[in-house]
Amino acid sequence: LPLPTLVEDSSDDEDDGEGPGGRDDQWGPEDDAEEEQLVEQSAPNEPRQSSREKRGVPSLRFIEEYLAAAVEQEVKQSPQSVDEAMQGPQSEKWKKAMQSEMDSLKENGVYEIVDRPVGKKVVKSKWVFRVKTNELGEVEKYKARVVAKGFSQVEGVDYDQTFSPTVRFESIRQLVAMGASKNMQMHQMDVTTAFLYAPLEEVVFMEQPEGTVEEGNEGKVMRLLKCLYGLKQSPRQWNICIDTALKQLGFVRLKSDVGIYVKGEGEEAVYIALYVDDLFMVGMKLVNINVVKQGLGREFKMKDLGEARFLLGIEIRRQKNGDVFLVQEKYARDVLSRFNMEGCKSVSTPLELGSHLDSSQQPTSDAEVELMINIPYRSAIGSLMYLSTCTRPDISAAVSELSKFSQNPGAEHWEGVKRVLRYVSSTVGEGLLYKRGAQVGVWGYSDSGHAGDRETSRGRSGYIFLSAGAAISWRSSMMKVVTHSSCESEYVGLSESGNEAVYLTQLQGELGVGNSSVLLYGDNESSLKLAENPVFHQRSKHILLKYHSLRDRVASGIIELCKVDTGLNAADMMTKNVGVGVLRVCKQLAGMVTSG
Repeated sequence: LPLPTLVEDSSDDEDDGEGPGGRDDQWGPEDDAEEEQLVEQSAPNEPRQSSREKRGVPSLRFIEEYLAAAVEQEVKQSPQSVDEAMQGPQSEKWKKAMQSEMDSLKENGVYEIVDRPVGKKVVKSKWVFRVKTNELGEVEKYKARVVAKGFSQVEGVDYDQTFSPTVRFESIRQLVAMGASKNMQMHQMDVTTAFLYAPLEEVVFMEQPEGTVEEGNEGKVMRLLKCLYGLKQSPRQWNICIDTALKQLGFVRLKSDVGIYVKGEGEEAVYIALYVDDLFMVGMKLVNINVVKQGLGREFKMKDLGEARFLLGIEIRRQKNGDVFLVQEKYARDVLSRFNMEGCKSVSTPLELGSHLDSSQQPTSDAEVELMINIPYRSAIGSLMYLSTCTRPDISAAVSELSKFSQNPGAEHWEGVKRVLRYVSSTVGEGLLYKRGAQVGVWGYSDSGHAGDRETSRGRSGYIFLSAGAAISWRSSMMKVVTHSSCESEYVGLSESGNEAVYLTQLQGELGVGNSSVLLYGDNESSLKLAENPVFHQRSKHILLKYHSLRDRVASGIIELCKVDTGLNAADMMTKNVGVGVLRVCKQLAGMVTSG
């Protein structure tokens, strides 16, 4: 597969440095002094690291100002209790929503009213209210749902198994890439009150919901006959139920991802990605998709959402030329609003070039500890992590690095989170563009940094795999082992990337697309040679055997390794803080665009 053509852009806001943990094409030296000397003697065409002075630790005064602003900010929230719902301006709409929920429970035979059992645990119930919005933020409906307080259930008594599989985001993006490449139909359906269709195997009693106690049955309880939201076993029971229904319709469950179902072959095939009660359907012919919709409609009460536009917080924008653009613009704006970062000063990179974060920056004084307790650090990390998982590989390394300090973050760590939010603010409309007619076979990039973490001496590795012109799978994580050189780091990273390559090959094989092998680019020549032959034995004999599985995959032809220049390695942004120029190139190679 040819490398993508880059569009030249001479604009630059920051230095284009490689930053710490850069590449070294030769086998790394055995002592730190030689290693540092080689890093300094980088290739002439490689940009140099910024020499600007590092900014100081953010003052605690800013944190106090942030907390004050957060309290004053007006945020629209759903009611948290029945009293709040009944006393609010939308009380009539919430009453209607509550009645609709109770009618649905009766219609599906979810419960029966019985006398309170003696010596048996009775699970409490709760009303959950949500204002449902579309991708534009417009209110679609007011939803009230009865949930069981399943946290009080006892394993082995009230439930047994709870595991319920869901489709991987990599698989969803692969389906989107395949659909865009072949100009396939992409539709979406939602099961109404999905859990209520699943029979409950255990005997569970629950209190009647507040505000809807049946007249004449005061003091009695519900015996649940079917699953209810909140019960530990409900997701598993529902998955068994929908799995049975899909198989009866002729679908086959994939082995590589049990959240994907396929029916038929070639142009007659229909693919379904199942995420709990959301169904994403892809097929060449609309008539075949409609047949599946009708079959599911006979089994469940379904909501046909038509052409897919908004799936799991991801906007799916179909272009006039057939390209498909995945973006989380609304979600990103909601995150910025939640943390009072709208209109903030923009930056060009997720983290500052040359910056280092470690545990020494954690709170030390009582005043710092007290202030950081009230900072929503973990909430911000969780929000950014979902963004980086779905459509934004460019912030994966920064979010992964910042998440290490979630247990006890300091002021400088919070400053790093704010910088990522400022970067998101300046790139809120960026996403992944899958192109019609583009090559659907998978190819990827792998990169690793050596000893980038000052405290553990471990490096960071990362990979990006693409299909139909944009990324479908990526990861940035700290290595599990300490390596002795750049070559060893890159070799371990290639092996980890190879695991993902095998999965994607198996997935595409079951989908009936792609090639039998994956082209994997790396920028360290020594590690590529080590993967092909057991050279450098004296310096590689200690490497764990599991990483040598890469050689078998290369020998069998599953993975084809290829050398690429560091400046054209899309995974470079997954391993360290890079300058704006390097980041721009990596994003373009990964198929990221500003709008689509």
